[in-house]
Amino acid sequence: MPKKCPPLPAELRALGEDRGNGGFLSNDDEEALADFCAGVDLPEIEFSTWRDLHYSLDLVLTISLSRQEARQGGSREVKFVRTIRENSAEKRQKAPGTKKLKSKESASALISWPPQVLPGTVFTLVAQGDRRESHRGDVKITIRIS
Repeated sequence: MPKKCPPLPAELRALGEDRGNGGFLSNDDEEALADFCAGVDLPEIEFSTWRDLHYSLDLVLTISLSRQEARQGGSREVKFVRTIRENSAEKRQKAPGTKKLKSKESASALISWPPQVLPGTVFTLVAQGDRRESHRGDVKITIRIS
């Protein structure tokens, strides 16, 4: 069941009173805020569900091309750093007392674009992004023309 915005906390109202202006918000502002919040639904969601929805293993990069490069087509080496998180019993044996191991790894890829490439074109390097145990994200490279 969705929740409505909560009322303005007493601590915030008291903050305004401490400053001598009679309240944090004017009565009109507080009513406007209440009206706004009446139309806002906040869904109930477990933290683990939120984390799974918002924790992306994808890396998002942008490369800038000149107009001439975009017109002619070409290729370029793109360098990036990915994060690797592991939570395996084998890795924990190597580093006792740790729950998860996190490391960084430098990587690169050769990106080729066709002649007349458009700004906003996205190239995806499948399974080349961040890693968490057996899950791998993608590297998404967007073309910008300057």
